[in-house]
Amino acid sequence: MTFNLNFIYFQINPFLPIVFCWIGIFLFFGGISFWLFKKGNRIKRNLKTDPEMKFFQNVEIHVVSKSKLSYNFSIPCKVDLAIGRDEIHFLPGKFNVFILTNLIPSSVNLKTHEIEIHPEFSKSLKLKFNSDALQAFFKKFYFLRIDFECSLTCESEQKREDLLQVIKMYNK
Repeated sequence: MTFNLNFIYFQINPFLPIVFCWIGIFLFFGGISFWLFKKGNRIKRNLKTDPEMKFFQNVEIHVVSKSKLSYNFSIPCKVDLAIGRDEIHFLPGKFNVFILTNLIPSSVNLKTHEIEIHPEFSKSLKLKFNSDALQAFFKKFYFLRIDFECSLTCESEQKREDLLQVIKMYNK
């Protein structure tokens, strides 16, 4: 008899099942984000041993991805950048549930001719590249050629100029 009363309650009031579904979805994506955060920290530890890597912390990233079928925005979050001779690495700064939407952890090959880097505003840079230049664990999910636009916003104009100089130095 108790089972039937609970079943009737869920048929009349769908609030609890909807809340439990949303909590489940949030925990699922939170678990993926935590795994990506751990993976990004392992990559960051390995990159810190390379003396040629230049690191920039607390850079806000906002990613827009475009394909022939869709147009997606990410939720901005703070990341760490590691810039080397061949690549820009996007690494997690601190844990954020929305890491999954921001291409983190991943890297972009600077030596491809399809990457564009230019100043956008006083504190930000715009990077444009396609999925061919991207190196990430989820790249195999991109069946179509996808174009990305990353807006990197620094804490100050000086930090943005330093970032731009390092990118130009390695992009020759």
